[in-house]
Amino acid sequence: MTFRLAAAALLGVASLGGTARAADLLFFDSMPGDYIGQGVPQRFTADDAAFDARSNFDNGVSVSVSAGQRGAWSLDFAAPLGAPLAPGAYEGATRFPFQTPVGPGLSVAGDGRGCNTLTGRFTVLDVVYAPDGAVTTFSADFEQHCEGGAAALFGSIRFHVGNGTCEPGDDGAACDDGDACSAAGHCEGGVCIGAVVTPCDATGQCQAAACSRATGAAATRSPGASRCSTSSTHRTAR
Repeated sequence: MTFRLAAAALLGVASLGGTARAADLLFFDSMPGDYIGQGVPQRFTADDAAFDARSNFDNGVSVSVSAGQRGAWSLDFAAPLGAPLAPGAYEGATRFPFQTPVGPGLSVAGDGRGCNTLTGRFTVLDVVYAPDGAVTTFSADFEQHCEGGAAALFGSIRFHVGNGTCEPGDDGAACDDGDACSAAGHCEGGVCIGAVVTPCDATGQCQAAACSRATGAAATRSPGASRCSTSSTHRTAR
């Protein structure tokens, strides 16, 4: 499965370049057999969960998502050698905080479930720190396998992410969120909200879909399939 496309799977909800880039979002695309996600796609936003991000002791970023009856989730990311996280791809991740010094650390756990050992990878799309080291913005996509299993948990985390094209008081004005996968956006609360997309049809043949934000090309994965198939530009607004 292509990580870039699968990790941002949205199943007909808001595109990562729209609502996710403008606020807070956690999305899971859990394959059957994945222990953490239990094979169930889930989506959390600031409307139904509380998000918090902070620097961890490995100069990485830890995000907590408290969703009431839907559980509390924790996500930890760290770069090799204790370096500060920066935008880029981190391959060969193992379980945080027990990763090898020369490898990246990753851990996604929640609702009472965690991996004893894991392998995975993640891509940091954006990270911004305040002068005191506090995390003000964080955006990453990830892939995690528990206990050496084949089943993967793909997902995306967005914390306080926006593009700055809107000013307070511009609510309702048209804007461009810079994402080829979302339709025309509008300003809301000082951020640009991209229109919702519908990457999967109603037949149930598509378990997950995602879109390249640069080109608008979509990819889909049918239930049980291990790879995505790429299709043409997909920007159907809902």
